[in-house]
Amino acid sequence: MGRRERQLIPGYASLENGTEMTAPNLDIHTYRQRGDTRVITARAPQPIAEVYPELADGADVLFVFGDVISAGFFNKAGVGPVDHLRCAGISAAAVSVTYLDADTVTGVLEHLQPRLVVNRAMCMSAETVATLSVRFPKTQFVTVNHSSQSDLMRCAAWLDNQTAHVRLAATKRNCWYGGVDERNYIGVATGIVRSVVFPNVVRFPGWTAPKAIGDTPVISLTCVSRVLKNIPNQLIALGLVNQERRIVAALCMDKSDDESITGMLDLCGVEYRIDPWTDWDGFMRNTTLNVDIGLQCSFTESFNYVALEQMLCGKPVIGSPAIRYLPEHHQVNPDDPQSIANALIDVIDNYSTASRDALRVSRHVAEISNYNFEWIVTSLLEGNPAPASLKPEEVLV
Repeated sequence: MGRRERQLIPGYASLENGTEMTAPNLDIHTYRQRGDTRVITARAPQPIAEVYPELADGADVLFVFGDVISAGFFNKAGVGPVDHLRCAGISAAAVSVTYLDADTVTGVLEHLQPRLVVNRAMCMSAETVATLSVRFPKTQFVTVNHSSQSDLMRCAAWLDNQTAHVRLAATKRNCWYGGVDERNYIGVATGIVRSVVFPNVVRFPGWTAPKAIGDTPVISLTCVSRVLKNIPNQLIALGLVNQERRIVAALCMDKSDDESITGMLDLCGVEYRIDPWTDWDGFMRNTTLNVDIGLQCSFTESFNYVALEQMLCGKPVIGSPAIRYLPEHHQVNPDDPQSIANALIDVIDNYSTASRDALRVSRHVAEISNYNFEWIVTSLLEGNPAPASLKPEEVLV
């Protein structure tokens, strides 16, 4: 099945012209293309094929989300992979289901008949997936964890949830556990063959025109306000840089204007601005035109989209060893503000070379990630065994 016109949730319509377009026995959360407005369809008896003719033949791959996920994550982990697979001739859809019990999800699977179900961010419980795996023995179920192992401690249920899904992968022939971390330490440590790498899909920006660094370099700190993001050390590092090179800090986070964030910059005399999040296109355009360097010195990461996307715009990123694809000389000790500051100053002084390296490395990483994503999906659809870990240099040829 070839590529179709882009939809935010392929196969599920939102409210059009004031008319409810519904699906049978389902509550589906739908995101409109413009903005993050959520629209909930109602329960109705019509077959999906009648309401959504384009899904009359079903979808080979179905990405399932809960309704608590953000529109941004849905776009990255749902819409992006769906578009990628459709370009490759694989039919795919993504749905955000309000009630993730086995009976409700069964209604979706009965109509779409997917051969592969991707349980994003462990939204469906292991109990639900176990029940579905028995009801649909010819369907493969992959539960994907997007968080680093340390970040699982942020929510009491997440670690238990992961353990339950890994047990399923060990005992159920059509159940898999996947992680976006290419090292797949769980698979290696347990020896479970159905614990695999399930890579992220990376969208290439339309805004990639490199520019020379400004007289007052703009350093972007873009993240959510969590302990693992190491915000205080990075703010202090910006103050140290500002003593040597006058800079502007661009803050794009959920608490950008909080005194706890801006107070340290004020004390250090660092000029700053707030870059409010709009959408992905707006973020990438602003990065290309109004940012010089990215700062991502987090303590732990599973992948880190932000750093890679900024590099795809030609922006060097200083981060920690947790972001494994960064050039080694751009990986610094996240608990040492002076080390962070020294690396930033080095990039400022050697910006042209650093910018070219950022583009070269990021394009290679993105191509590998996208290739491996398509490869693992195809392998599962074709019933081929997957390796415990992916080594990009052996897969990408």
